[in-house]
Amino acid sequence: MAAITPMTGMHNAKLVKEVLSADVVSRAVGAALDTVVATKVAGWSGVRLSDDLLENLKRVSAAGSCSAKLTVDGESKDFDTASASHKIHPFCEEQGIQFSCIEGTCGTCAVDVNEGSKNLNSLTDAEVAFFGDAESAGNKRLACQVQLKQGATGVVDIEK
Repeated sequence: MAAITPMTGMHNAKLVKEVLSADVVSRAVGAALDTVVATKVAGWSGVRLSDDLLENLKRVSAAGSCSAKLTVDGESKDFDTASASHKIHPFCEEQGIQFSCIEGTCGTCAVDVNEGSKNLNSLTDAEVAFFGDAESAGNKRLACQVQLKQGATGVVDIEK
């Protein structure tokens, strides 16, 4: 989850206005506000947005929309990520990836993420318990635990 910290000046307000074009504002700001945590916000001029959040806003503005393409063993599906994250396991199951527990304990659905891991949620507690830690997991994920992030853009390539 992105975080904001207080700062003085108008730097971030100006940056946000430069990053977002008018036709994207409603979608991008709605998605961004869902991910921002604040203790005291008096408007854009009183906050500093995290680098990750600013990068996502830049990608949304450049793309003109929030959509991600998930490719599983060569088959693709587009997801509208503007207003919500998406669990990937239904599409993975359609592509023949086997599932058993759907709770992240059995490892049946372990997949390799070849591209686009920045568009996915962080390792869940179940994945950390299964793999040991992020370093041990490498590019492996449990498809039952993976979600495309809200606001994700680009391609995510996964294979069994």
